[in-house]
Amino acid sequence: MKCKTCGFAASDIGITVCPFCKGQGLAPAFAAQAGAAVWPPAPTVPFSAPSAGGTDKGVLARKVRKSNWCIGLAVLCNILAYLLCSTRQAPLVLCGEICQATGIVLFLFGCGFYAEWKGYSALLCLLGFLSIFGLFILLLLPNKNKQRA
Repeated sequence: MKCKTCGFAASDIGITVCPFCKGQGLAPAFAAQAGAAVWPPAPTVPFSAPSAGGTDKGVLARKVRKSNWCIGLAVLCNILAYLLCSTRQAPLVLCGEICQATGIVLFLFGCGFYAEWKGYSALLCLLGFLSIFGLFILLLLPNKNKQRA
C-alpha cells in the first residue's frame, strides 16, 4: 500500500506511519489493514510545501546568519593562519596553510549564502576568490527579495 499524499510504499518495510507526511496521508482502511488504530481525521489546514524560491522570512534569516558566521570564521581563520605562518616553524606553517585553506572555503560558503539571501544564484560565491573586493561587489548588488515583498 502507498501513502495517498506522497506515494511512499509503507508496507515494503513494515511500518504503518509514513515518515514523510507522518501518516496524515495514509488511508484509514490501510491503517486498519496494517493492524494499527484508525488514523485521526485529516487536519483542517492542508499541507503546503515550502516555496521553491526560498523567500520565506525564516529561510532568509537563516541564510544571512549562516553568511555572517561563515565570513566571520573565515576572517578569524585567515588571521590565525597569518600568525601561524609568521613563526617560520615547519609544523606551525603547515597548520597555518591548512587554516588558510579552511578560511578560503568558509569565505566562499559565506559569499554563496549572502548571494542566496539577496536572491541570486549561489554560484556568485565565486566572487569570494576576489576576497574583500568580491564581498564588496556582493554588497553592491540590489536585493531581489526586497523587490518581491
